[in-house]
Amino acid sequence: MTGTRPPLNLVKTGAVLGFVLLANAPTSASAATFYVATSGNDANSGAASAPWRTIQKAANTMVAGDTAMVSAGTYNEKLNTMRSGTATARITFRTTAGARILSFAGVNHDYVTIDGFEMTGANDGYMLTWSGNYGELLNSIIHDTGAKWGVVRGDGNNLTFRGNHYYSSTGPGDDLPVFILGGNNSITENNEIGPGVDIDAFRGWGLNNVIRGNYVHDATLSAGSSAHMDFFQTFGLNNATMQNMVIEKNLVANTGEMQIFMTEFNGSPNMHDMDVRDNIFVNVKAQANFGIPSIRFYNNTLYNCGGLNNLILYLYDSAGSTKSDFSHARIMNNLIVTASTVGSYGQVMSVNTAGTDVQIRNNMVTRAGTWGTLSGFTDANGINGGDPKFVNASAYDLHLQPASPAIDKGVTLAGFNYDHDGMARPQGAAWDIGAFEYSGSATPGPLGAPTNLRVVP
Repeated sequence: MTGTRPPLNLVKTGAVLGFVLLANAPTSASAATFYVATSGNDANSGAASAPWRTIQKAANTMVAGDTAMVSAGTYNEKLNTMRSGTATARITFRTTAGARILSFAGVNHDYVTIDGFEMTGANDGYMLTWSGNYGELLNSIIHDTGAKWGVVRGDGNNLTFRGNHYYSSTGPGDDLPVFILGGNNSITENNEIGPGVDIDAFRGWGLNNVIRGNYVHDATLSAGSSAHMDFFQTFGLNNATMQNMVIEKNLVANTGEMQIFMTEFNGSPNMHDMDVRDNIFVNVKAQANFGIPSIRFYNNTLYNCGGLNNLILYLYDSAGSTKSDFSHARIMNNLIVTASTVGSYGQVMSVNTAGTDVQIRNNMVTRAGTWGTLSGFTDANGINGGDPKFVNASAYDLHLQPASPAIDKGVTLAGFNYDHDGMARPQGAAWDIGAFEYSGSATPGPLGAPTNLRVVP
């Protein structure tokens, strides 16, 4: 069905979806598809032959099950949703031809899908705020936004941000998080972030959120910037909650002064349990800061990292404050190739005194360029120095060759049993060290960006 639908039946429901009460929500007897084009008029019917001019007209009209198809062109709109879809009848805004808008300023309703848009130049605090539940942001390009506080702020539950690309040529001169996760049970995967200026790629709170398979690259600071860039950041101010975060299978490359992650519990008992596993970090100059309890750092590969502070993993104290508690940290099966300036094991695993029950084992550490050993090595189950036998280190293909000393030298871990490529562990007698499990068969090609990436116009 296209264009104007039969008369609506108004229904009342007392169903609670997430935190939003849907009452007096109109639904359609059958789903409709409406059309929007720059040649249209909002007085039209919205049919393919008589499209509307604005996307907001579609949002004002659509009910559960409806789709708006938006043609190519520029729409100087900051769109707000008007009502919710349902689990079986989503409200969908879609373009297959590159429609450009300022922003989806407020997605405040449930079961809304936004697919394929280009968003730029809104110059607001946030580019997109999403408080509705079960939302989807798919296959969209967001760039040069003018945002001051963040790009995509997702406070709803059960959100999916997949296949999007953010990039910018300028920054605000302070921290600009690209994806902010504040709700629960959401997934942010297969997105590309970069090139970017002054960015934190991800900030995360809430329960059971997943950051998976993203490609973050080429992050820089603007001149005189006070930004403190991080791949991931969380903190426990105002008794905030962050629990059971999973960060896996991401590729982070050539990000300058960006930190691997920054965590602070700030005395909040609600900050704990984070799994960082099967990730690749290449030319990431600053360290990972362990500051909340129960961080599990498993089977990651770090190549030429730590050159900014001559530091890789920092389990830190904050004298006179409550910022740090790295108790129950687990650092296992990681393959760490330090920057050439890092010379001691204490710079690779810098462990202070604010945590208890810390386990560090079965890691391989070596130095870029020379494959040299590090002084003060204490991991009785690990490997100090030597060539890890990557397929092609100069091209950043960090899969293992058959003669790699990392093969079968890991410890069996609980909670997952796959590598960066999705291959089951173990393939041999034991788990391998690093993000890739050697299979004994043809080695995959060089590391590339995840799929579903957008091309910068």
